[in-house]
Amino acid sequence: MKLPAGLLKIEKKHVIAGALIASVAAGAFFMGTRRSDSKSESPEHAVTGTKSDSSSDRKTGSATSGEHRSPAAAPADDHDSRDEESSFDEEVDVQIAHAEIAKSDTRGVFTRVVDTYADAVQTVNEKVRNLSRAEEENRKLKMENAYLRVMVETRKFSCESDAAKAKTETVGKKLVTAHGSKAARSLASIRYQFPENLLPEQLLALGVGYFKVKDDEKAAVILHFLTEMEEGSHFKTASNYLMAGISFYRLENYKGADQYFEKVVSSQEKDDETLKAKRQANYWKALVAEQMKNPQAAQKLLLESMEDAPHAKEALWVNPKGIIPTKTARTGSSGEKSRLPASEKNSAPEHGEKEHHDGHSEHH
Repeated sequence: MKLPAGLLKIEKKHVIAGALIASVAAGAFFMGTRRSDSKSESPEHAVTGTKSDSSSDRKTGSATSGEHRSPAAAPADDHDSRDEESSFDEEVDVQIAHAEIAKSDTRGVFTRVVDTYADAVQTVNEKVRNLSRAEEENRKLKMENAYLRVMVETRKFSCESDAAKAKTETVGKKLVTAHGSKAARSLASIRYQFPENLLPEQLLALGVGYFKVKDDEKAAVILHFLTEMEEGSHFKTASNYLMAGISFYRLENYKGADQYFEKVVSSQEKDDETLKAKRQANYWKALVAEQMKNPQAAQKLLLESMEDAPHAKEALWVNPKGIIPTKTARTGSSGEKSRLPASEKNSAPEHGEKEHHDGHSEHH
């Protein structure tokens, strides 16, 4: 008998399982063969014994009837005995007809062993195929699970983007209708709409980037939006207010710039970054006062700032020949005047912007 074709590769554990199954099948086969042989012999003996018993019974009956038969009752007894014998013979014939005759296996021993091993190998291969199908289904389920997880994350990000967009629209409407804010009216004339799909932290990084490249309109819009958010208290810092004020100063919106510089000066924080922003904001307020034709206020702010922090870098903006002469070369100014005149307004902002960039590059 030929082995079934297309068998899968069998591992060591499959060979061991097949050998065990084959041994059990061989034992069951031999036990079944012996049992079938014993069954095939028992009906013949039963039939033979039945026939001999029936013949002996007939002889005994006839002898008994012959010995005890009387002349008057002879015809009736013979008729009854014949009826009983005929009915008994019919029952024996029916039993012989219904007796099971065992079919002998005509296959040879080698053929039967080969067939048994072939069936065992086929069973093992079927189990291996079932395991392969189960592993494939498991892999597909894992892929579907990963896909669904990605879809959930995407939906979650979309919901967050929609919420940020709604907040942006709400704040934008409030800015347009804010009559008491000079900065709001100035922003209404700027035709720039920042990306609505960004998170506030990403928007802050974008605004700082625009501030560093002096794209003042975009920087002013973004920084004003972040510092005016109702739920964004962590964006209301001295450094953010200072950058917003400088952006408005560059746009020549001096009133809006002065509002932001005043927020920096009135801050209650005592950390180094806030103190540095306060010093710079005082000098920028002096420049705003100079531009708004108030030289007395500008002079007062400069003197107070220099007295409070004479060794600060900001003091070199207006006093390049002060206590630290080694750093006067970086100012680029003549140093002949103690107060920055209005005609040199472009030089001081550049130094202030450079100092501010250096101070906040690592922070952002």
